[in-house]
Amino acid sequence: FRFQSDANTADYSEFFYQGDAGAESGDVMVIDNSLPSEASDTGRVRKSSSPYDSKLLGVVTIHGKGTGYNNPDDTRQNDSNFAEVGLLGHVYTKVSTENGPITAGDYLTSSSTPGVAMKATKPGPTVGKALEEFTDDSGKIMVFVNVSYADPGNFFASLSFDENGNLIIPKIKTGSLILDSSLATAPAQLSVSGDQLAL
Repeated sequence: FRFQSDANTADYSEFFYQGDAGAESGDVMVIDNSLPSEASDTGRVRKSSSPYDSKLLGVVTIHGKGTGYNNPDDTRQNDSNFAEVGLLGHVYTKVSTENGPITAGDYLTSSSTPGVAMKATKPGPTVGKALEEFTDDSGKIMVFVNVSYADPGNFFASLSFDENGNLIIPKIKTGSLILDSSLATAPAQLSVSGDQLAL
């Protein structure tokens, strides 16, 4: 592992086998289980390539910018088959405005562009939080990398339970709704008012 510090920022990173994936600094990386890793002591990674990828791992960080290698004989930093992936901390990250302009504090997730993050606007896996604004088409910004599952719109905060343990959802927008006929109250208490379903 490596703890690196540069210009008053720091991140914790580890080397992962990438083969010929060709990742570079700032690329968002995901776990790649399509092929086995050729290095027995590390997993295989590749650039992210789909929005809200559930296999998000971190962001490729800058080589040679710090101290703290736990093995002075480790030569992976000079081997293009390995990517040094920042797992926690400040990492310059490739971003785009595919999902709208980015403001400081926004959660970021993977986008449809390989290796590039975008603003997260719905619940799902995120790679971290933006530490600065971004309004151009694509580029790099400083991100606090901390892979997690986030709910940017606080959807889950609006959910609650009644005294009988039933889930209460304030708003539902759907093309169809199928009710369980075994529920005695379902068909008897529902009515349609305009384009709304009401009890």
